[in-house]
Amino acid sequence: MRSQRGLILLIILLLTSQAVLAASSQYDRELLRTSALLTGALCAGESISLLIGQSLADPDNTWSTPKNNWLLLSDLVTGLGMVYLAHRDKALYDSSMLFNFAAVSTMTHAYREWEYFGDDDNKFCTNEPLFLSNTIKLLGSLFVTGKVLALRVSW
Repeated sequence: MRSQRGLILLIILLLTSQAVLAASSQYDRELLRTSALLTGALCAGESISLLIGQSLADPDNTWSTPKNNWLLLSDLVTGLGMVYLAHRDKALYDSSMLFNFAAVSTMTHAYREWEYFGDDDNKFCTNEPLFLSNTIKLLGSLFVTGKVLALRVSW
């Protein structure tokens, strides 16, 4: 269990450092736009599908708690925010809002990873597919956060 945590943290660290060390070219700005769009769409899309699934589930569903509902709401807000900014903003790398959305998304997804390996009774990630999609969104959010920082520092 500890080796899995260490491996996940190492992968996260490597991806973040790669994003920070990248040069600031037109390619990097387009990469930021695309990664913000994809990460935001994943966050918002999964949030919507889980909200719909909750409403169709049986009334005795123990997964639907205020904590998990707040995490879903944060996914929806940050995901839609990243998608909106990726479509609208010409100077995306200079957007403090994109950094804020990506940072909040990173923190909430990192919390879910921590919770998954912990002893909490009511985990957000109750199965491996949900954990895997959470990890992908965490890595995407980390990449967007690192890329925004790299482009802001180099300009």
